[in-house]
Amino acid sequence: MRIFFFSLIIASVLAALMLTAAMAEKAYSADRYDVIIAVQPDGSLIITENVEFRFEGGPFTYVNRQLEFNHLDEIDRLQAEMDGQELDQGTQPGQVEITVGRPLDVVWHFAPTSDAVHEFSLTYRVQGAISQGITTDSLVWRAIPEDHDYPISQSSIRIEYPPEISPSSTPTLIEVTAEFEAGDQSGVFTTSPIGEDTPVDVAIHFRKGSLVTEMPAWQAQSELKSQRAEETLPAGLGAAALAGIMGLFWLAWEGRRFRRDSITSEKPVGIFSSLPRSIAPALAARLTGSSTGYLGTFFYLAQQGMLSIEQGPKKWGSRTFDAIRVMGSAELKPHEQIFMDVFFGKSKSDRVGLSSVASLGSNSQFNSAVDSELTDFGWHDPDRSTQRGRFIKQAVLALCLGVALFIAGLLIFGVATSAGTSASSLGAILIGIDGVTSVVGLVGWFMAMSISTLSSEGERESSAWKGFADYLRRITRGREPAASPDVFERYLPYAAGFGLATEWANTFKEQADLPIPAWFHGLQAGLDDSSLIAVIAAITAADSSASAGGDGGGASGGGSSGAG
Repeated sequence: MRIFFFSLIIASVLAALMLTAAMAEKAYSADRYDVIIAVQPDGSLIITENVEFRFEGGPFTYVNRQLEFNHLDEIDRLQAEMDGQELDQGTQPGQVEITVGRPLDVVWHFAPTSDAVHEFSLTYRVQGAISQGITTDSLVWRAIPEDHDYPISQSSIRIEYPPEISPSSTPTLIEVTAEFEAGDQSGVFTTSPIGEDTPVDVAIHFRKGSLVTEMPAWQAQSELKSQRAEETLPAGLGAAALAGIMGLFWLAWEGRRFRRDSITSEKPVGIFSSLPRSIAPALAARLTGSSTGYLGTFFYLAQQGMLSIEQGPKKWGSRTFDAIRVMGSAELKPHEQIFMDVFFGKSKSDRVGLSSVASLGSNSQFNSAVDSELTDFGWHDPDRSTQRGRFIKQAVLALCLGVALFIAGLLIFGVATSAGTSASSLGAILIGIDGVTSVVGLVGWFMAMSISTLSSEGERESSAWKGFADYLRRITRGREPAASPDVFERYLPYAAGFGLATEWANTFKEQADLPIPAWFHGLQAGLDDSSLIAVIAAITAADSSASAGGDGGGASGGGSSGAG
């Protein structure tokens, strides 16, 4: 089995190396990427792209170009060539495959080729790319697409204007440096080398009305949406304000229900360095708001002789530890019995790995048993717990409903705006109401989660235990001296319950006379305090692992280009 495993690893490594070598042998780049933008008298564009690809290794069988419909109305009249020869449509070598849609896909198919240079040309008409401004008509065209996984050695971008039409200012090139040469009704940009995935935009401005007399459809639609948004803004704000007032009233009402008349929260004096009273570590942890009370139960049961920990042999260079159930005579509290049942329940033997401890963290039976025992002491208020649960459900419902209806409002607003109907007001009202409802639901959830389910007496008891937890924390930070080495084991279950197990162990690991607990059994000649520290770290690590859990930038056109 071990031979097979290592053989599999070696085979995988060799396959990866062969794949890397194969990929390194197949590369391509563009010696040139030339573009001609011919502006027509009616405001349309005739675009011609000529790309000279250099293929190294191979074989290569296709080149593709994807045309995006960003800030334009239509693309049509496509014509593709390879090495100066026009191609018929099809999917066979020597043909071009054109898939009409948004985006529009063009694929040149050719016979397998390696170590060669070929030129690929594409000509097409673009309508609606010139937008109307307040004083000028503008064209911002993405001459080289944003998605190309190959470098370009050189590019020339030529702009041609119709007779008697000239730009109102010198055209500019965005993203790359270039030299510009103006000609008769034309201009040419010559660029420096262009890196992978670097778009190149050309910006040209014309005298208003010289090329287009009305907005392109995409711009008119955008203007209509903006206008509708302004018209429906008062309705949306009014609905949001009303929803906000109702939401605040609900939050205030729920807050009053949980308000206490008076709670003494001052920390009792003189109890910080000792246990406030003798109770189980899981109960003490619950009183402080800690979620790791089950770790305290684990070490407490070990101290009571109900289980032990045994160090096993190293595996893969790491120490292993098992928990062993010991049939003791001590009477278990309800939450301790549930701990033992769940911890060893899935195993057919009395030995399980320490990683199983983490399963107790989210066990509802264990947590309910702890709350029930707190109730028996008069420290947990079942009514507040029920009301808090109802508050949480209402908040989550408001949040989810608000998000769902907010999305519906956006869809209604968008569809109504496109159709030019009055339903856009309904969409704005829904957006206003549901947006605020979502926020109110989120605030309500945070409020509900912060509400204590302890009784007034429980709050006072909680204050005492928080003081003791703070004392242990100060010891781990070196701000309080530990009285004696036996303090380590005496307070270990409480430190673990408060979430301080690793820090507590590290604080005492340098003490030479640290006693090894009776419940910890190491290997022969391998039993030491470092092994004990390791087992505590392993338990807390198991706990931690269980709880872990471009549109073109305003330019018209764009898309991608590549080969394979």
